[in-house]
Amino acid sequence: MTQRGRRAFARACAVAVSAVLISGCAGDPAASPEPTIAGPTSRSSPASSPTAAPSETVALTIVGDSNSTGYSGTLDAGIAARTAWVALLPAEEYTFVGGWAIDGSTTTDMADAATPVAGAELLVILGGTNDLAYGIPTDTTLQEVVRIAEAVQAPSVAVAAIPPSDFLPAEASALNSELAALAAERGWIFIDPWVGMRNEDGSWVSAFRTDGIHTSPDGYAAAASQIALQLEGAEG
Repeated sequence: MTQRGRRAFARACAVAVSAVLISGCAGDPAASPEPTIAGPTSRSSPASSPTAAPSETVALTIVGDSNSTGYSGTLDAGIAARTAWVALLPAEEYTFVGGWAIDGSTTTDMADAATPVAGAELLVILGGTNDLAYGIPTDTTLQEVVRIAEAVQAPSVAVAAIPPSDFLPAEASALNSELAALAAERGWIFIDPWVGMRNEDGSWVSAFRTDGIHTSPDGYAAAASQIALQLEGAEG
């Protein structure tokens, strides 16, 4: 991808995050830096008010970026609005017990914020889109994913593919291949929430395209369905 293409991606991210800040969904605007993609400069505590998991459900924790908040600013806001995919998982199968996600986060932000989550049985990590925009090396992204898992200390880990990208489609596809290889090497689960939303070239299918980075509420609902289906298959 040319520098021109990467700058276009960064500008789109900046516009997208600015829209969230203006609407009041992203928390404290002062936490958003000036450059290209807005990332947090402060760390939030585990999102929402986690509950104890009933014995028949899987106690789930997540660490992510805007594609885990449902592009709502924070995980709290996404859960409240039911745009975060974790809020749409079948309640009879999964209980959310805490986690962290903020729009604009790189995997380094995610790893720095990650902490152990009491009672968590399964961790789902979804990050890397913003790493591509910043030009962060793939090896660094993979190291940070490992650091997230080590910080959270859940007995089972699932790494999710990053979503399609209209700006860096080939790079997104390549990173997903590396994430899948890392999961296989570590004995983790690899899942792709974006089945049916990705063109062959790695860009968004038009029905799920919004700004070229995120998807619609219907898209995040479809991602939740895929996550539940694929986790069930992996656990079975």
